[in-house]
Amino acid sequence: MDTRDCMTRLVARSLATWATDGTSLILHDLQRDLIHKRREKELPGLHLQLVKAWAALPKLPDAYAWRWVAYHLAQAGRKDDLRRLLLNFNWLQAKLAATDTNALIADYDYLPEDKDLRTVQSVLRHSAHILAGNPRELPGQLIGRLAQNLTPDIDALRSQASEQKSFPWLQPLKPSLTPLSTSLVRTLPGHTEQVNAVAVTPDGRRVVSGSNDNSLRVWGLATGETKTTLQGHTDWVFAVAVTPDGLPEIVSDDCISCGSSKRTKQNHRPPMSKSRSCTARHRLPRIHRILYLSHFTTCAEVHGRD
Repeated sequence: MDTRDCMTRLVARSLATWATDGTSLILHDLQRDLIHKRREKELPGLHLQLVKAWAALPKLPDAYAWRWVAYHLAQAGRKDDLRRLLLNFNWLQAKLAATDTNALIADYDYLPEDKDLRTVQSVLRHSAHILAGNPRELPGQLIGRLAQNLTPDIDALRSQASEQKSFPWLQPLKPSLTPLSTSLVRTLPGHTEQVNAVAVTPDGRRVVSGSNDNSLRVWGLATGETKTTLQGHTDWVFAVAVTPDGLPEIVSDDCISCGSSKRTKQNHRPPMSKSRSCTARHRLPRIHRILYLSHFTTCAEVHGRD
């Protein structure tokens, strides 16, 4: 039986599902845990075999290799090799071209104690909204955000970036972009007008924003990506509140209430990806704040004059 037949049989028996590329499998958690437990002692050697096979090639063979090579290097105990990659400008540029900004940022989590790597990761996170639109902005972002004479390895990375000649780019004469010392962590692009209200979900994994573009957006805090956009208001959204799990009518997700200048309050209920809403119209002035009281079973609205 060849590998493809074996994979097909696993899928047919509901023991795995095909990945989007149609050439690899996604194992269910129980199967993955079982395999991991049975081969636990052999895993570092298996990771190392895969890494060596990739290293023997002129370049990484596919999207899986680009996305997960850092993970396999860490699991194989090749952390010095991984560190060299993450401080190599050519590697960073190639990874951005082959995957995306969030995949590159995630690679730095495999060596969380390394201060130089945390600095570079912070630069990439600050620049994520720029690099997502144009990966060729990488050299300018690195030079514009990394101060000179930080550490020898950081200076070497800045030097590599400044010598980039494979495409035209504007080189800052000195670090002039938002410095790492500020409180800024990440920029979340998406709204087309002013943002008036923000609420973080109780699990700390998502944030909901209301804007003058008449919409709400649900963001993933770990990646900065828009998870879904909630439509329904016909005017600016001024207030947002999120209830935690536990409401009688909510089984396994949060409920978002929001108020607009049209004096309406809408409750957006799960599933988030298919926004449903119930609207209550008020004769009172614009809704500025929404609060949930008494263990989030009572809703209080704060109104103000236009």
